[in-house]
Amino acid sequence: MRWMQLTITGAAVALGLAACGDTTCEDAVANAARVDGRGGERYGGMRAQAVQACKDQKWSAEARSCLASARTRDAVNDCRKHVRQDRR
Repeated sequence: MRWMQLTITGAAVALGLAACGDTTCEDAVANAARVDGRGGERYGGMRAQAVQACKDQKWSAEARSCLASARTRDAVNDCRKHVRQDRR
């Protein structure tokens, strides 16, 4: 039982530290692509273009974090509003 508490505590600490860091364009695009069904090698070029757009357009930390944490296609689509705001 003690090992379970330590595992849960360790996972919570890791998640907390990850939340404090700045989400990269690579992480944001990779997760959004996976959730959207474009995670395979076939879509590598498209993901690379999206990562470059993220860097060139300087997507906000809010947009990158939203895309990196999205778990459904609807959530990914909701995150795109942040990306559109960043392009203005």
